[in-house]
Amino acid sequence: YLKYISVSKILKILEKIFKDKFILDNMMASNSINVSKRFNRKVHIDSQLPINSFNLTTDVVVMISIDDFRVSNGATKVWPYSHKSGIRIHKQNKKKPSKNFQYLKSSKGSASILLGQTWHQVGENISQDSRWSFFIHYKRWWMKSSTDFTKCGNKIFKVLSNKQKELFGFT
Repeated sequence: YLKYISVSKILKILEKIFKDKFILDNMMASNSINVSKRFNRKVHIDSQLPINSFNLTTDVVVMISIDDFRVSNGATKVWPYSHKSGIRIHKQNKKKPSKNFQYLKSSKGSASILLGQTWHQVGENISQDSRWSFFIHYKRWWMKSSTDFTKCGNKIFKVLSNKQKELFGFT
């Protein structure tokens, strides 16, 4: 998945958001499977800090759709303007998210970009269709990455471009 961490169009958007250097935090894959009425995914933010200002954003998540994201197969729910709330919704007992969410629907191969402080939730998969996605998390350069990429070894290091080495924290 190395080619996805340094797509120039995406990096240009990240540069405009962060207005500073940034690093790769982690990468992962996610699927929304049909759980036969046992759906219990929490509304949450991915950011470590519940920022309430776009200019102070510390984390950005890029989702690459491997399958089409449809309501029936668990498209991500997103709460508009929640990035301005300053609330870590998954740690709140009193504050409940409104029903005013929107589904993030996308086509296979699309990239969606979310500020890390945006409230979101994996949608309920009511079909038998998979909804795979690849998540790439970026954060400001001064924040500790949740993945220690220095442990990846020389074999991986040698195939990285200079930009990828910077994203991995080899600077």
